[in-house]
Amino acid sequence: MSVKCSSDRLSRTMVELSVDKIKSIFTMKLPALQAETALLNSKLERAKEEQAILRESIERVPVSLRNARIAIDNVLSRLSFVQGEEKILQEIRLHLAAAAKEMSMDLDGSSKSQDELFEAVRSALMNQSDSGAGNMPIRIKGFETSSLAEIRTDQATFDILRDLLSNVVLVSGLKECDVLMTTSTPGPGDAAEGKGKRVGLRITGADGEAVDEDKIEGSASIRALVGKIEKLGYTVEADVHLNMMTLEIIESKPVEGAETGVLTALLVEDDKKLVEEESQNLLRVFSRLKVAGDAVEAAKLFDAERFAVAFIDLSLPSINGRELCSQLKKAQPQCTTVLLTNREGEEKSEGVDHITLRPLEVDSINKFKPK
Repeated sequence: MSVKCSSDRLSRTMVELSVDKIKSIFTMKLPALQAETALLNSKLERAKEEQAILRESIERVPVSLRNARIAIDNVLSRLSFVQGEEKILQEIRLHLAAAAKEMSMDLDGSSKSQDELFEAVRSALMNQSDSGAGNMPIRIKGFETSSLAEIRTDQATFDILRDLLSNVVLVSGLKECDVLMTTSTPGPGDAAEGKGKRVGLRITGADGEAVDEDKIEGSASIRALVGKIEKLGYTVEADVHLNMMTLEIIESKPVEGAETGVLTALLVEDDKKLVEEESQNLLRVFSRLKVAGDAVEAAKLFDAERFAVAFIDLSLPSINGRELCSQLKKAQPQCTTVLLTNREGEEKSEGVDHITLRPLEVDSINKFKPK
């Protein structure tokens, strides 16, 4: 009995000593742990402050960019009253307008790239192929892309390209296929034939399944889309061989000295909704149409192509529509310039052949078509 009691007391003594030792260690370490915790809390507070400052800076970026654009617009408007060498002044205006466009590109999303086109077609195909047997039961086994040329388009052209490329796949008559999309630069001899950059599509039927060429050629929707893209200045070439079809949409370039007899119109407008509405009416009257979102894009088109008629918005960003008409008239005297406005009472100025009120209807467009 006494042995058992001695054993119990020894156990309690050992436990008490262990507890005391733990308390001692904890007491010694506690100040250090508290100091480290305080330091971490301090760093956390500083990180939160820096995050808030960074967020405010990021929020100020669009405002700063817009303020810079306003400053550039003010300088451009003042340049209209500056006397000097016209060519030098025009270069200054275009450089300023290019800077304004670069600052606004990320904010406005004014043009679309080939990568965005690839993704839009891929998304359209995947959504259609997953939508059930009632809506084109085609399985896309593989979707690959290859970019050898940078291609940027306006929204209207982008939408037509997306619909044309995806619809060709969906009406191919295939149950399963692999898809390859490409962009490429002009090949040898293309310039002499008026051919520019290309967007390519290749579809290959799985297990040797043949492409239904008759079904593609008989599709009313594809014929309509081909007609639209050709009017926007592209040519379409297709080839079918057994289980493979290749389609190329080729940018048309003017051939030096060639008289094609095709009437091409130019629309310069930064409002996407107006571009969509007015492009429809312009394509009912003219064989081909080019669209520019601002003076920078328009100036590039002046150098690349001859236009029969140019429809130019009065209230363009960076460069006034009147001034752009004047620049175009000096570059292409044969081109008829039409200034578009919502205000009555506007008068003609240098380089402006006609002024017309919006909306731009087919009847009014026909008045300006060369006889």
